[in-house]
Amino acid sequence: MQGYTVLAAAALIAMASLAQADKKKELMPRYLKYTLECAKELNAEVGVCKEMMKEGNDNSADKYQPCKCVIACVAKKAKVMTDAGEANVEAFTAAVDEFEIKEWSDEWQRVKPLCEPEVKGKKDCVLGYDFFTCGYDKSEIFRDVIKKFMGAMDKS
Repeated sequence: MQGYTVLAAAALIAMASLAQADKKKELMPRYLKYTLECAKELNAEVGVCKEMMKEGNDNSADKYQPCKCVIACVAKKAKVMTDAGEANVEAFTAAVDEFEIKEWSDEWQRVKPLCEPEVKGKKDCVLGYDFFTCGYDKSEIFRDVIKKFMGAMDKS
């Protein structure tokens, strides 16, 4: 009987992992689509945006401005930023939770209070970029997801 319990537990864990992978496969293309649409709308070059993400890079150059605005554009399309350019934290939390990856949800809860003070009172491109930068700096999980996402953009 104990063997069946272990098998049942292993099956549940495997099913949960597959469900997470399925949700990720379902949702990531949506965000990739938004990103590519925004990059096109804003004339942001993917290579320039990737360059902007390099450690120690001076991101104050004008050529990076479209990249900074891609983040706000995607956030608006995903409805985690209002049309007025303000953050919708509840919607962002729901968007993270929609992936059904506990590690991501837990990491968002950890990083949110660290980054909220850095973006308070900011809007649109500045809000998007500063929030992205904070998350990228403070979360290894976020960095890994973004690097994989940027790799997927290369293949699109």
